[in-house]
This record gives sequence, C-alpha cells and structure tokens, in this order.
Amino acid sequence: MKTILVPIDFQEASVRALRYVENVFNEQPVELQLVNVVPVDNKVSDEDIQKAFGEFEEKTLKGYPLAYRFSIIRGNLLEELQRAIHFYRPSLVIIGTSGNLLTKALMKLTDCPVLIIPETSRKGKIRNIVYANDFNAVKSSAAFEPLADLSKRFDAKVHIIHINKDEYTPPDNAEASLEYYLQLIDHEYASMKSDDLVAALQDYVHRQDIDVLSVLLRDHGQNNLSSNGKLIEEIVNNVDIPVLSLV
Repeated sequence: MKTILVPIDFQEASVRALRYVENVFNEQPVELQLVNVVPVDNKVSDEDIQKAFGEFEEKTLKGYPLAYRFSIIRGNLLEELQRAIHFYRPSLVIIGTSGNLLTKALMKLTDCPVLIIPETSRKGKIRNIVYANDFNAVKSSAAFEPLADLSKRFDAKVHIIHINKDEYTPPDNAEASLEYYLQLIDHEYASMKSDDLVAALQDYVHRQDIDVLSVLLRDHGQNNLSSNGKLIEEIVNNVDIPVLSLV
C-alpha cells in the first residue's frame, strides 16, 4: 500500500484535494496521511484542533472510501511539510491551492512529487497526461518514475509536448530517460510553435482533453539546470487541471 500525504487546513482547498483523491484513487491500494501544520505562534490547543478535525471529518470524510490517518504538526509550513515527507515517505503529495502563496511554497518541496489541484479544476479521472518537455537532459531519469506510475495505475496515455518560439527543434536530450520509463506505456510526442508557452499549453490541454499536466522542477532534486520556477508558477496559476511537479 502506498501513502499519499495531504496537507489540510479544513478550508475549501482541503476539501477539493480530498474529493479529487476520492474520485481518482478510490479503487487504488493507497492510504492517506492527513497533516495539519500549525504555526508556532498559534496558541490553539491540540484538543481544539482535534475538535475542528472531528467537525471536518463529519462533514467531509463521512463514508470516505480510503483509509486515512490524521496528525498535528507545529512549526514553519515548508519546514514541517518537508519533515513530514521525510518521516512518512509518501509516493505523492496532493494539495489544493487557491492562490500564489501555496504555489510558491510547493515549488520548494524538493523530495517528493506534488500534485496540485487548482481552484478551477473539475477533473476526476486520469486518462491523458501531458508532460511539458524542454528537451534538456536530466541527471536522474528516476524523475520520470511518478509520471510512469500514474500512467500504469490508470492506463493513461502520456503526451510529450515541446513548445518552441521558433521553427528550429533542438535534439531531445531527455528522450532516452523518458523512453526508459515509458517504453511499455502508450505515449506520443508532439511539437508546437508559439510565443506564449502557457497559452499554447492551455490550448493543447483543452483540445486533447488532458487530465494532468506534468512539469519538471529543474532547480530541485537531482536536476542540474537553471530554475524555471517562475514559468512553472505561471503554469500552475493559469491552467485549470491538476499539475504534477516532478523532482
């Protein structure tokens, strides 16, 4: 059984994340670890937090089809989420977001792939996954393992798309790594020319009925290239489907 870590604060974004997990993973052998991170300067007692969780549980998790555990952690949000990742060793972090603050924070979670569920997302299945490919090599091809795992779990097709601003298409230095993990998975490559990468991605997502958009955080983990953090943040803030950040 694999563990999915879901940070919750009992607000709408938490409900959205849990509903997504319920719809997508309800027949999968997974267990949820729900964590509530409380700032150190917040004097609310553990008893009050447990009471709030009980109310949230009654409203949101009654009859929930997946096993879950709940824990309270006190400290800095990023530091404690990273500590929780090290402790629980989840295969995936899933979190709902409704603004830039959490998006920026998630860009710093370096040890585990993160699936971000935006406020506008209405997706409840995984049938088509797009990977935004920049053709650059990676130090560790294992970065693509979570992408392959999702595809195998749901028999989903992987679309590998590259968007150029000019007519020249460079050699794909990531192809060997991708093919290693996708060799037994239905996948295809596509190339587009556009001056607006985000708009082009949005168009492709809608035309191909994509359920998850996957991106690689190149300034994290084992990858060695310069940061594309601002671009990825723009993608997360503007697409209306879940975004899987690989590390």
